[in-house]
Amino acid sequence: MAKRRHKMGLPAQTIAAIVLIPLGLLFLIGGRYLVEYLRKQPNLIEEDISQLSRVFGLIGIVFLGIGVLLVLWVILKVLLAHRAIKKGHFVKAKLVRVYQNYSVSVRGLYPYVVECSYTDPESGKTFKFRSKNIFYDPEPLMTSDEIPVYAEPPRYRPYFVDIDAVQNTGKKKKKTTRK
Repeated sequence: MAKRRHKMGLPAQTIAAIVLIPLGLLFLIGGRYLVEYLRKQPNLIEEDISQLSRVFGLIGIVFLGIGVLLVLWVILKVLLAHRAIKKGHFVKAKLVRVYQNYSVSVRGLYPYVVECSYTDPESGKTFKFRSKNIFYDPEPLMTSDEIPVYAEPPRYRPYFVDIDAVQNTGKKKKKTTRK
């Protein structure tokens, strides 16, 4: 049986990093070429040129730094989710609610989030889990009110809510015949 791949999605931080990293490089490299060009001009003051060089360099470093930090943060989140899937415990959490996340908007659409909870039988503590943002209403497609969650006890962090496992997408599984 083939292993099922878990969808991680493309977070908005990745898109911001895709914009900020080239912009930072553009300011660093483009600013350097601009300063070299301006130094060849006879009627400009050297102090003004060096000031311009510092401004371009600072803007470039800030954009590049923010972009790199965003990439590192996304990579860390994905690695933690993969670690939860591989090394964490599989628990069945009860569906609490499906709601729209109004703090995020993409092209005027608000994503859905599945919230579920699990009570640890050993400690009696209840843990709440939220899925990633989903840009369709998952409730009509859900086949169960028990959601698989991969988490690392005793804190059950990091975790991964496997919303795809309880959805009927209408695709039929292929039957394999052995000869």
